Parts: sequence; structure tokens; C-alpha cells
Amino acid sequence: MDDAVLCPQCRADVTEAAQGFVRRHIDSWQSRHMISPEQADLLRGDLTSSAAAPDARPAPRWPGAALTPSMALLLIGGILVVSAIVMVVTELWDGLSPSGRFAVVAAPAALFYACAASFRIRKLTSDWVAASFALIGACMAPFVVWLALGMTLPMDAGHAAEAGWVAIAAGVGLVVQIATLAWLRSATLAVPPSIALVWLAASLAEWRWSGSSSGAHVSVAVIVAGVLLMGAGQTFVQRGCPRHALAPNFVGVAVALFGLTVLAAEQKSLYEALSLAAPIGLIVAACRPRFRPYLWAGAVFLVINTFRVGLSQFGTTLGLPIALLMSGLVTVVIGYVVHRVRKEYAA
Repeated sequence: MDDAVLCPQCRADVTEAAQGFVRRHIDSWQSRHMISPEQADLLRGDLTSSAAAPDARPAPRWPGAALTPSMALLLIGGILVVSAIVMVVTELWDGLSPSGRFAVVAAPAALFYACAASFRIRKLTSDWVAASFALIGACMAPFVVWLALGMTLPMDAGHAAEAGWVAIAAGVGLVVQIATLAWLRSATLAVPPSIALVWLAASLAEWRWSGSSSGAHVSVAVIVAGVLLMGAGQTFVQRGCPRHALAPNFVGVAVALFGLTVLAAEQKSLYEALSLAAPIGLIVAACRPRFRPYLWAGAVFLVINTFRVGLSQFGTTLGLPIALLMSGLVTVVIGYVVHRVRKEYAA
């Protein structure tokens, strides 16, 4: 009876009448296109689930916190402390043995993780403080693995072998970072694995095609990593964790478009058309809220690629001013088309 809707005068249970009232308004909103059919179904499902299981609790969502003054001061202080440690280590780095270098990096990383675990388990402070310590440790994880490999493997075995060891370090570090994210569930902890995945893809491509004279394989690997990150970001959005989607979405779209731009500059032909079509598609997709993080990256790379393609194709024949004028007119036309698409979507 705790979840029942009671009449304020007679205290009678009017749950069914209240739900019918809400359903009529949901139908009205949907008919007037104020909400989509999917949103209407979700609202009706919430009514049905609450009526069938009044004691059921909503599914937990991953926590997130806005930046506060105390958080900013602690983060700035942590950055300054880490910077000081890095400067001291840099001065002593050349004189250290491989085991000494490993110890110098592994000990602080372990200390940061130990502090995060202590804060988390013993509830000594807010969750974001523990996540901040774990964030520093997660960023150091791939370098710890790299230095551990340096203790056991010869580091002068050639470019291909070094690229393979970098891939191992990035892969193991990625696993550690994903485990850290799953443990503390802080949105900021999605940043290290997003970067590590790009690093892993590039190093794997460099190791696999180390004898190739072209760098196209690295660009393709970076594009694939960016697309995977964008997929991970959309998965977070689908599961109701939009803050956790920010890092994979932003990093993913930026590296994917960057890799495509580099590939188009090297290979020309079809890739130049793709370097223009991909940003346009992302800008159009940004009309929907779930794809909004792709807007700025798409706009920036559309300007870059429009200028580059226009200059390379028409700069020598028509001249730079005419090439820029044509590129600008094309961009204006694209902007108008996107405006119409967005207006239709909003309607």
C-alpha cells in the first residue's frame, strides 16, 4: 500500500484511475508528436511494471558528479605533485637500471591504486576522490607493463619486435583500465581505456605490417579503433550512462576522422570523397541528441577536408581564391541541407 495513490479526501486507492489518466496523456502527447513512439512505449512500460511489482526498485545507474571547487583543487594539486615526480624521475632516468625504472613507475601506480581501494572499501571520502587516484594509476598501467617487459626482453631486437611489445603493453594496460572502470564506475575512468584502445590498434598495425613502406595500415587501424569507441559510446547511452559515453564518443569520432583525413591525403581518389562524406554524415546524425557529441568533430574535419580537397583538386587550375570560394559555397549548401534535416526531425 505504500506505493498506492490515495484520494486526499476519502483516502481510497485510486491507482488504476491515476494510471488511466497518465495513459491518456501519453497517447495525447504521442498523437501530437511531442514524444516519439519509443518514448511512449517506455512510459507505458513504467506504468505497467510499477503496477505489477510495486516493490521493485529501479535499476541502478552508474554514479557521476559535477566538478566542484574542492574537486578542482584536489585534481590540480594531484597534477602538480605528479608533474614534480615526473621531473625528478626524468633527471635520474638515464642512470637507472631497467629494474630501477620499473620500480620508480610501478610503486606510485600501486600506491595510487591502494589509496583508491582504501577510500572505496572503508568509505573514507567521496567516490570521486577514489576514482581520481585510480585514474592516475590507470594512466600509468601501460607504462608499468612496458617497463616490466624491458626487464625481461632485449629492447634492441628491431622495430617490429618493439612494436609488438608496445602492443602487449597497451593491451594489458587496456584490460587493467577496463577493470578499473568496472570497479569504480566513474565517468572519468572511461578516458584511459579510450586512448589505450587507439594506441593498441596503431601498435598492432605497425607490428603486423612493419615492413610496409606505406602508413595506410596505421590509419586504417586508427579508423577501426575510432569506430569501435563510437560503438562503445552508443552502448553506454543505450544503457542509460550518458556521462560514461562522452570519452569514447569524443575520442572515437576524433581519431576516426583524423585517420580518414590522413588516409585521404596519402591515397587520394575514393578516400577524399569519404573524408568529406563521413563528416557530413556525422553532422546530419547529430540532429539526434544521442549523436550530438559528433557535431563539433564533424564540423572541424569537414572544414579541414573541404579546404584540403578543394585546394588539391582546383588550387592549381582555378587558383586559391576560387577554390576557397567553391569550398565555401559547398559548405553553405551542406549547412542548409543539415538545417532542413534537423527541422524535419524536430517536427
